[in-house]
Amino acid sequence: GLKFTSIPSLFEENLEKSSFSGPSEYAKETARQKALEVYHRVKETAQPHLVVAVDTVVFADEKIIEKPKDEKDAFQMIKSFSGRTHSVHSGVALLKPNTSKSDEEHYSILQFDEVTKVTFGSLTDEIIKTYVATKEPL
Repeated sequence: GLKFTSIPSLFEENLEKSSFSGPSEYAKETARQKALEVYHRVKETAQPHLVVAVDTVVFADEKIIEKPKDEKDAFQMIKSFSGRTHSVHSGVALLKPNTSKSDEEHYSILQFDEVTKVTFGSLTDEIIKTYVATKEPL
């Protein structure tokens, strides 16, 4: 198998959503910033071979929606999806350090995105509360 170390990014994920042309561009740039943050932090102690970063957002009602803040927020968010279709945008950034000392750029980044349409059936408040209680949406 592939040996890897999972290192959570400390990037604040606070980019201005209105400065992006859409949710995919926002998710890709957030993933890029996450990869750069991890790379710059890790390279101080060990040269990473590859940094993989992903950011996923929901796009519904012409708004980019990120992770819920708490259980109440999660309940409201899921309730708003009940019986509706929305899109999920995942941005991916692959950062590969360059090994050439003469290279001005110390890394190269490949970015891409994937979009999935998600349709929720009608959900009762009880079903939503039970799901939120699992902490999975958080």
